[in-house]
Amino acid sequence: MKKGFLKSLSDSKNVKYTSINIAFCAIVIAIVMVLNGMVTIFSEKYKWQLDMTDEGLFTMSEQMETAVKELFDKRDVEIEIIFAKDKDEISDKFEISSTSGAIGYVHATAEQLSLKFPDNVTLSYHDIEEEYTFFKNNFYSDSGTSLSQNVVIIARKNADGTYGEYRVFHYNAFYGSDSSGNLYAYNGEMLFTSSMLGLALDESPSVYFTWQHGETSFKSWTDKSEPIDYLTIETSEDINADARELIRIFAQSGFDVKPIDLATEAIPDDARCIVINKPKYDFSEAETKKLIDYFKDSGTIFCFTEYNIDLPNLYECAEANFGVTVKPLGVTENPIKDPATVLANSTPYTIRAFVPDNRATNNYFRTIKDIASAKAIITNANVIEIEEKYLSDSGYEEGEFGKFVKPLLVTSETAELNGKAGIYNLVTLTAAAETDINGSFNGVAKEKYSYFLMCPNDGFTSNQNLLSGANANRDMMMALVYTLAAKEDTTSLVDIDFKVFVNYSLDITAREANIVTVVISTVLPLVFAITGAVIIRRRKLR
Repeated sequence: MKKGFLKSLSDSKNVKYTSINIAFCAIVIAIVMVLNGMVTIFSEKYKWQLDMTDEGLFTMSEQMETAVKELFDKRDVEIEIIFAKDKDEISDKFEISSTSGAIGYVHATAEQLSLKFPDNVTLSYHDIEEEYTFFKNNFYSDSGTSLSQNVVIIARKNADGTYGEYRVFHYNAFYGSDSSGNLYAYNGEMLFTSSMLGLALDESPSVYFTWQHGETSFKSWTDKSEPIDYLTIETSEDINADARELIRIFAQSGFDVKPIDLATEAIPDDARCIVINKPKYDFSEAETKKLIDYFKDSGTIFCFTEYNIDLPNLYECAEANFGVTVKPLGVTENPIKDPATVLANSTPYTIRAFVPDNRATNNYFRTIKDIASAKAIITNANVIEIEEKYLSDSGYEEGEFGKFVKPLLVTSETAELNGKAGIYNLVTLTAAAETDINGSFNGVAKEKYSYFLMCPNDGFTSNQNLLSGANANRDMMMALVYTLAAKEDTTSLVDIDFKVFVNYSLDITAREANIVTVVISTVLPLVFAITGAVIIRRRKLR
């Protein structure tokens, strides 16, 4: 080695520039690593994320946040959401095409709840395979869902740290499935909110569905000690299939759902609402008397009947006590049809129902986003006639009661019944309240009102129409439950909606795939090689 070689090498501009470049790169890499570590730590702690899905699958909706805030403002309770797996096994599972996956979306909603409402919602993780005793001592499966790693438990915490009432759900309960069983929409926001609502209530209000008259409600009842919960709706053989969604609406709104046989049972004191859903056989006078007495005691009755079923006692009771008249059309007469609103590929007797412009409908449907454009689908509808004296806004004073009747849904003016065109009443509401000292009931607190809802058609409460997103049947039904049955004791869940998965997969042909492969594997490397050769050549010519 020649003397002074090292000195000349250290004085070389290339070496100096290279050393500076290496040092600069090392500093930049170090900064990037530190920033990456900090971002990772803080993003994990504060759940920083960029939700690029159209439906906001990873972001709590404004509607859910409002409903949950309203709930916790009314009732200061502590809710714990318990996952039966380690956190590392949950957070990255988003297999939306599989009915056994999609755990991640449920976990993401739970995390956001704990971050936005830290005083009321906490998360915990207990691997059931390692902590079986924890689950055995605190929880058991009483709703048809086996305790396994694929469940989430939503529980109310007592003041002493023990667990009170709870809900057990398989992950698939947080989703909607298509006819093939594939997950197509996330409904976790509704399920989380409705579950917390039910747990937060000191005593859940009860709704009783009549049966034993051929109603579309309960076919049988095996265990009267337990009300219907969310999962029982799906698995119970006691429930008529076409009543599942109607029952679910009450369950989601925080109600305990139970059957009642009016022929043998008195209406319990905890009954917030009685639902009569499409009976095939008439009620006895003793049964209708129970309904009248219940109505007078600030009760709410929802009565859904079919256009061609004759129910003399029930209809006579409605006319004499609630100011509405329904006459069964019989098997030889046709229900209402409306050529102007008939749906494509439907029978002439599937029509749209409209919300009339009056103060009552705006009050009872106020939770619907756009009342003016809300339309319900009605199938096989009959007309309801309203006794004139009940139509006044000031109502009709009858003994200790003031009553008025308002149409909630009507046909268009082109509707026809037996060849006669006009606007017909499809759903009506009879409201009554005890009169005050001046004989007026208008100033009485809303909780003192009694309600009787009449709807003589087959389609308003059917599963098909309540599940369809193309009409407002579900929104209207939930609004009626909230304003008439719950009487504002419970949080409104009307605006919380499904979040539909969108397929973002790239569909290309085999030829297109081959072209992409060639470009990536040959063209891009060739561009880099040419660019490098040009740079080296230019440096040598300096």
